[in-house]
Amino acid sequence: MRYEMDGNNISHIFVCPGIMKTTMKNVRPVMSLDAAHLKSKWKGILYTASVMTATSNMSESTNNMFDKAREMSWFNSLDYMLGRTMERISTLREEVKNKDGIVEHVVALLRRRWDMVAGYKVVQIREDGDEFSIIRPNQTDWETTTKHNIDVVNCRCSCGEWQEHSIPCVHAIVYFRLHETKTMDEVLARHVDELYENANQKAMLAVNIVPVCIETIQPDGVTLPPRQSSKRRTGRPQKKRIRKRSRWADDPTQSTIVCSNCKQRGHNIRTCDFRTEEAKKINIQNESEVSKLIELDLS
Repeated sequence: MRYEMDGNNISHIFVCPGIMKTTMKNVRPVMSLDAAHLKSKWKGILYTASVMTATSNMSESTNNMFDKAREMSWFNSLDYMLGRTMERISTLREEVKNKDGIVEHVVALLRRRWDMVAGYKVVQIREDGDEFSIIRPNQTDWETTTKHNIDVVNCRCSCGEWQEHSIPCVHAIVYFRLHETKTMDEVLARHVDELYENANQKAMLAVNIVPVCIETIQPDGVTLPPRQSSKRRTGRPQKKRIRKRSRWADDPTQSTIVCSNCKQRGHNIRTCDFRTEEAKKINIQNESEVSKLIELDLS
């Protein structure tokens, strides 16, 4: 952890868990940076850098995990985020403990692609080369024929999915199934990157974050917390307090909400029973008066 100072006040904090030094080899070379505004009296912005594993969905899950930290102070928010990360690693470790082979969602994805090869054609571009053109004929009158070129040796496809995700795209699956007549098990064993193996997940989750008890941390007498923000919150200031459900809902006589119609506690005029009863009586009277007028007109 590193930090920058503004005089004696902390201005920036940079945190990188130590396990990242040993687990970066187990993730894909993709990183996502997302920001969230802190809501405490110190304000500030929380930047989260997320790497992509074989099963993650980038930074959205991270923001969901750290949502409550936005309401806390900087010190407590750091402790909360480290604690949540430690719990998440422990949970994932239990999920993959007894699993082997390729991760489940990758196997399911490749099986769906395996069933989509009907109607495709494989055309060799060069006689002595490893480049092929995968042609998908139009299935309806308004569709056009699509073509993609694959390089089997370098594991590349013009669609970009094979080299980006390190698993065969649908065009590569077409080549393996129709041209080389390989089985699904052979494709999983030879052409899926080891990143998507459960053994890789186990190695990545073998080390966890060491918890820190913040109650044992004593101030040094010099370093001060961040300066409180003097900026006004964005948007129109709220003038009317939003009332939540009364904590005396089980005992209406102790409620602070008083009905302006019947002067009783525990509800307001919109949910007043007397008001609804009076409305029903008025409706009945109006209906009877209308029926009398109709009888007079008929007579």
